Amino acid sequence: ALRLERQNKFYYVQAAEIYGGLLEFKKAQQVLEQLVKEVPGTEEYLYNLAAFYLYDNQPVEAVRVYNQIEKLVGVEETTSMQKQRIFLEQGQVAAALAEGEKLLNAFPDEEKYLLDYAQLLAQANQGSQAVTLLQEYLKQNEASSNARFLLAGFLRDGGQVAESQRLLWQNFNDPAADVGSKVLVVGTYNSVLGGQLGAGTADTATVAFVRKLASRLMELHPEEGQACVVAADLEMILRNERRAIDLYYRATRLGATEFEVWQNLLLLESQVGLSDSIVNHAEQAIELFPNQPEIHYFHGYGLLVLKRYAPAVRALEQAKKLAAGNAGLQKEINALLGDTYQAMEEYAKSAAAYEAVLQT
Repeated sequence: ALRLERQNKFYYVQAAEIYGGLLEFKKAQQVLEQLVKEVPGTEEYLYNLAAFYLYDNQPVEAVRVYNQIEKLVGVEETTSMQKQRIFLEQGQVAAALAEGEKLLNAFPDEEKYLLDYAQLLAQANQGSQAVTLLQEYLKQNEASSNARFLLAGFLRDGGQVAESQRLLWQNFNDPAADVGSKVLVVGTYNSVLGGQLGAGTADTATVAFVRKLASRLMELHPEEGQACVVAADLEMILRNERRAIDLYYRATRLGATEFEVWQNLLLLESQVGLSDSIVNHAEQAIELFPNQPEIHYFHGYGLLVLKRYAPAVRALEQAKKLAAGNAGLQKEINALLGDTYQAMEEYAKSAAAYEAVLQT
């Protein structure tokens, strides 16, 4: 078709797609180079051409094409961001920064580009410049919660804890600030606190501050399930089991469906001896996660404690079937099966289950 009609752009495009599908990237590149050269008004396909150069591991050629696009349409997000990514992968940090600055200068009112540039500065070990940039921006844009979130993170990393916490508290009192970012902040603090508590280095001031953030998050966003989840995670880390249980269950009622939420809820309930709740919540969780052996394990455990031996055996056998390949969990399941059969006075089955524990 191309030999018969050299001016039909659709033939070029289809040929390039076919070559791309066959992983013959050089032929795809040749076709698109020819298209742009032969057919006027087809510059939009330069984006496809750059992509084929990237697929073919030719980043220098991709940059050349992106520069060609930029000459035609001016500075724009796709070309600048792609060039930044290429330069960073090649270790050309200065070139990546230049692209970010160019994009920011072209669109000074676009907050996203400023935040991206600040992150790029920090990534290039120029954190002080990133802090200055954000501080100057906030002087003119006081309502920017996104800039405050980012600046707070940089300040915390730089050891300016008090100022970082001040900015975070300001954001947590702002109903318009992004809820997901607030959840992420509390989750990040949870991870840090978990490590500090394990090492015995946690300080009470930080614990109090994170608790204050989590509490304020739930106050301003009472219908947000993830707010309850991170608050529950915090209480679990601090070993306040009852409080964590209440928050995890509240999160499930607000729509949180992560497996870890239900698993933590059941684990904590088993630790404090809430057998009825274990059974009820395990049955709810089984509807969501029928193939997760841990849920069936907790279901069986709760039934055993309640002396409902026959259904406990069924639950544990199902858990055992699903836990194939998980030796640690299999061992726990067999131990409970041994206890259950022992209580049922089925001693041969009990002995076999205990023997399986010893063999695991």
